[in-house]
Amino acid sequence: MNLLSLLPVGTDIFVVGENRSGVRSAEQMLADYAPLNKVDSARRCGLYFGRLEKQPVFDADKFWGEYSVDGLTVKTLPGVFSRDGLDVGSQLLLSTLTPHTKGKVLDVGCGAGVLSVAFARHSPKIRLTLCDVSAPAVEASRATLAANGVEGEVFASNVFSEVKGRFDMIISNPPFHDGMQTSLDAAQTLIRGAVRHLNSGGELRIVANAFLPYPDVLDETFGFHEVIAQTGRFKVYRAIMTRQAKKG
Repeated sequence: MNLLSLLPVGTDIFVVGENRSGVRSAEQMLADYAPLNKVDSARRCGLYFGRLEKQPVFDADKFWGEYSVDGLTVKTLPGVFSRDGLDVGSQLLLSTLTPHTKGKVLDVGCGAGVLSVAFARHSPKIRLTLCDVSAPAVEASRATLAANGVEGEVFASNVFSEVKGRFDMIISNPPFHDGMQTSLDAAQTLIRGAVRHLNSGGELRIVANAFLPYPDVLDETFGFHEVIAQTGRFKVYRAIMTRQAKKG
């Protein structure tokens, strides 16, 4: 709708995507503005065509969502991870965070900022930095911090691309999908790059699906790792910045 609000009436609209990605819902979504017809399909994908008949008015406020987690307010936007509630993996990671922690904490792939505000509630002396490659996630995290009276720096970054300095802890629930495909690139970049952004004795703490092959990358990078919590589906990994760690 944001894009359509910027286009003149009469603009030709093409929509293409995999069926499992939800592309078929475009017909209903755009029915009042650019009625679509399916013009082709192949390899479980669909191509739709229409012409913009009415320009929608984009109202950003209508896209905001909100939910509560243990008394904390989480602000969300479409496309932000765990938009409708706290995911099981993040819950497990939060259960391992020690109260009264101090120091500089970096939340990579911060999503809506729930990890950071939950951490800050029982460790108010931490200094928070949050980053995410997604613009909606950055805005959602800023709103979540503000809603809970938590201070922190939030900015856009492709893993560590815009991150400066070193931290005492890096936390993350890294993605392992790129669109509809499985991709380990972001998590591997996170693990390998963490050594350039951790103070001596600092730690990387991440949660991941148990079947993902992160232990080998952790050992290769840090020299060792430990599993500090696990369920049948998820594991929380901890790696410490020591002399064994490769300096990248």
